[in-house]
Amino acid sequence: MAYALTVPQSVLFADLSLRGSRRPAFQTVFGVDYEVPWVVIDDGAMSWDFSGDPQFSERLLGTLDPAVAVRRFVSTMGMTSRALEKTASLLGPSAGRRLRMRQDLLADLNECWDAYERQMTSLFTFWNVEQLLSGALVDLVKAMGFGADVNAGLQRFLQPSELNYFAVERRHLVRIAKRFHTPQPDVPDEAEPRERALEYHANAFGFLLAPFNLGVPPSSASLIERLHDAEAALDDPLPLITGRPDALLDVDEPLRELALLAQELTFWKTERLDVMSLADARIAPLYMEASAVLKIDLDQLFAMTRDEIDESLRCHDAIVEPHVLSERRRAFCMLLSAGEIAFFLPSGPAGVVDSTTSTIAGEISGIGASSGTVSGRVRRILDLDRIGTLEPGEILVTTMTRPEMGVALDRAAAFVTDQGGRMSHAAIIAREMGKPCVIGTETATSVLSDGMVVTVDGDRGVVTLGEGENAG
Repeated sequence: MAYALTVPQSVLFADLSLRGSRRPAFQTVFGVDYEVPWVVIDDGAMSWDFSGDPQFSERLLGTLDPAVAVRRFVSTMGMTSRALEKTASLLGPSAGRRLRMRQDLLADLNECWDAYERQMTSLFTFWNVEQLLSGALVDLVKAMGFGADVNAGLQRFLQPSELNYFAVERRHLVRIAKRFHTPQPDVPDEAEPRERALEYHANAFGFLLAPFNLGVPPSSASLIERLHDAEAALDDPLPLITGRPDALLDVDEPLRELALLAQELTFWKTERLDVMSLADARIAPLYMEASAVLKIDLDQLFAMTRDEIDESLRCHDAIVEPHVLSERRRAFCMLLSAGEIAFFLPSGPAGVVDSTTSTIAGEISGIGASSGTVSGRVRRILDLDRIGTLEPGEILVTTMTRPEMGVALDRAAAFVTDQGGRMSHAAIIAREMGKPCVIGTETATSVLSDGMVVTVDGDRGVVTLGEGENAG
């Protein structure tokens, strides 16, 4: 079965992700003779077939025990992530030391892109490893008499081993809310220091809300609404985000070892992507310099591939026609097949569903990723522009969640997604926030529409029409 993610992105990010999925990258990073068989990136929808591709797991495993093989993958992914983060931090502010010579700029950009491609080897294959580890964990949990944990979405086994960037950002915003929380939050004496605190927050965490070379970091003014939500949540019984709980004291080896490994892989699930966004923020000066040299804006620059930007800077002019860049900014389709990358015309906007024809046959099944039961009205979010429409207590229904959905994640009573596994972003965040979550339904956004009252049962992994008896 093909796996699809609806993740709007730039041509440059798509190109780097596909280049990092080819054989040379895997030989360099993992030392295995492998490449992702195919990937289609069609107008924001990334599709590939990991369930029908056991070759990577076989090549990764070799003669290794599954836990050892996964440990090798996790440690390698961690090294490439931190290497990208370090490279971007060193080269991003380097414009001042150069005389704006194109060769120096190219050298810095290519060093950053090389680090990106090494990091991209884990982008699509992560799901192979997640599937391998999740399957082994479920089997061992059941064999050792902890079957109730499976019904609870393996919640205590799949907490991140450390606070990820999303958790740190939310904790920081809650601290601001606590500091300035008054019955009248717009009191003049408090407005100016609150504005400074929000400005610092936007500068520190803005990269989370502008990933994949798209969007702009939030202004302090745009965070006011989220701050009010955080203030309203101060008396909420749901827990604030925590790191790994000390909840494995009753677990013996080898389950403890596998559980700790699962927690580490869960941490990297979101961290590896956020590091890419952080790297983009740090090398922004390089991109701005390149756009100035080529006399094009940043959106046009990000509509080119790595090779196109490289050649353009070498010949001192953009080699892609402006009308082509404009078309790519609206929509593009790229295909990786047999190690080759090609452009095609996009098929159309991804994830658009006609809600007037949607129906529901009583129950939708998925994977219970975070325990609990809650009822509420559906708010279907397929476009990031609609995030602000979600009201507190509603059920967020979407293809997948991302950090840019911060307002909706804070307000929603539960999450339901089409895509994802037990280590998906929605699953991780739901467990950290203590909210019910059902992921991997495949059809939720097609059959649920705004205003429907549904009950989300995170223990059973089902969404039913109407209010349930046990809904909290």
